[in-house]
Amino acid sequence: MLAGAGAGYLAGSFASEEPVSYGTGVEAPEIQISRLRNELDELRDRMDEPRGAVIAPRERSASSPDQDALKLAVDAWLDENLEALLAERGEQVSVADASTTGKITTPEEAILALQSATDWDEQMAAMQAALDAGILDQVIEELERRAAAQPDSEAAQMELAAGYMQKLFSTSNPIETGNWAMKLDSTYDKALAINDQSWDARFGKAMSLSNWPDFTGKKAEAIRQFEILREQQRSSADGPGFDQTYLILGNMYQQQGQLDKARAAWQEGLDRFPDHAQLREQLGGGN
Repeated sequence: MLAGAGAGYLAGSFASEEPVSYGTGVEAPEIQISRLRNELDELRDRMDEPRGAVIAPRERSASSPDQDALKLAVDAWLDENLEALLAERGEQVSVADASTTGKITTPEEAILALQSATDWDEQMAAMQAALDAGILDQVIEELERRAAAQPDSEAAQMELAAGYMQKLFSTSNPIETGNWAMKLDSTYDKALAINDQSWDARFGKAMSLSNWPDFTGKKAEAIRQFEILREQQRSSADGPGFDQTYLILGNMYQQQGQLDKARAAWQEGLDRFPDHAQLREQLGGGN
């Protein structure tokens, strides 16, 4: 569950970390990734060659549908197994190593950091690093390709959503902002079509819609999505971000002038999270 930590980021907070230093003899993550990528490219080259023949790279023809399918298969395998391969070699690449140190320089490295993320903040740290490196658009193009190639993968849709989210936050042009917001919403819909119990996808959709301007009428749909989340949470064990559902739903009811519903949402949240200071404050409990 990755989206729970995202409310703070949507409000503009973003934690920074100290750069990670490497001791003598320790291979930096970006070098590890580059080396493994070169090895994979060599493997692909060998797989492209007909049996019993040696063909120089410059003599090869444009990729065929079979070769494209093979590339997708190899990419998918690498996505799932790269960390295991590194572990077998006694090596490790983490989001902190790759993204917070500013070492991401290629789309592949950014996507690896995204897929290695353990929470929403780490996902966005990877995308922020891609933005800082000037490769966010390339990352999004690759994530779009992967999502299209894996239409039944909730994970692929959610990774694409992280890219769209970063693009949305980094765009100031109102027209472009609207376009990215619609792409983001559509991606969450695709994830929910795959798994309508996905907390991350529904929370992301609800938060995204809640930030649309009032004149668009999207806030009513945001409230409906938070209400669905609340209902799903009633039959689930506590999870990261569950408290935010009650807090934000109550706040949105309050904005709509529905004070009784607002207090009921906050109270339900406080009953479940009795030490939650913000819920208590909203109910007038003070300190």
